[in-house]
Amino acid sequence: NIASGAAAYVFAGPTVSVAVGANQRILGSAEAPLATAAGTTTADVGLCRQTAGAGALTNFADLNYSTVEFDTTRSAVPAAASSGPLAAANYTVGFCVRNGGATALTDNDWVNGWVIVTN
Repeated sequence: NIASGAAAYVFAGPTVSVAVGANQRILGSAEAPLATAAGTTTADVGLCRQTAGAGALTNFADLNYSTVEFDTTRSAVPAAASSGPLAAANYTVGFCVRNGGATALTDNDWVNGWVIVTN
């Protein structure tokens, strides 16, 4: 379940840990079937990273994220992005949602996707 009224991103489903060297990028794609149990809401979606599994999530797209309207029909929502050059570290990566709307996303299914590290 993805709670409503959120000011920050949360991972929706499984994540992966990747080791990145200085100035490398993470490229990825994922899709998540999401819906509400009742009513509608809007939420921001994308791919996010978190340094070493701690701290705030950062959307790969920064301020260019997608805002999606959800209702009771479960629909596959895609996200694809590439990070900018990163500092060397281990990153946790996954599909992320920032549900600032008034209704929780509670009729969800499994996330599918992939990530690679590039120079």
